[in-house]
Amino acid sequence: AIAVRMARVGAVAVIRETESRPADQFKQDRIPMLVNRLGFRLANHYIAPAEGTKAYLESRYRLPSEKITVINNPVNIEEIHAAAEGATAFSDGVFQILAVGRLSYQKGFDLLIRAVAKLKDLDWRLRILGTGPLESELTDLAESLRVADRVQFMGFQKNK
Repeated sequence: AIAVRMARVGAVAVIRETESRPADQFKQDRIPMLVNRLGFRLANHYIAPAEGTKAYLESRYRLPSEKITVINNPVNIEEIHAAAEGATAFSDGVFQILAVGRLSYQKGFDLLIRAVAKLKDLDWRLRILGTGPLESELTDLAESLRVADRVQFMGFQKNK
């Protein structure tokens, strides 16, 4: 945004924001923070990939709501329904939980593992699809909660 204004070109500056680290993990020196705020204020419009990111932009950078558009990540519902009609390898009588996403703080897989570990009177299995920086930490968590035999980390899975 700053470069567009400094170059005085007729472009429209749009910022797509994906920063979603919790405030206590996001420490910024004064100068970079001021530059970020200036850049955000100079942009004509903002694209946020989720309502939570929009709220983050509004609170952290004090941006006006009407200048932020939420465009959610696309999902092909028809393809998902067609794939779901095939046979599954799930056991009858076992409650199946599937979680998909990058194994990072923002996704809350640690909360999911802690929650299902408390389901003592239910036979369940949790399958987690995805990779990320917290994979070994999440594996250790499942082991420490004594549910590693019911939590399966399946890594990245290509759509079929």
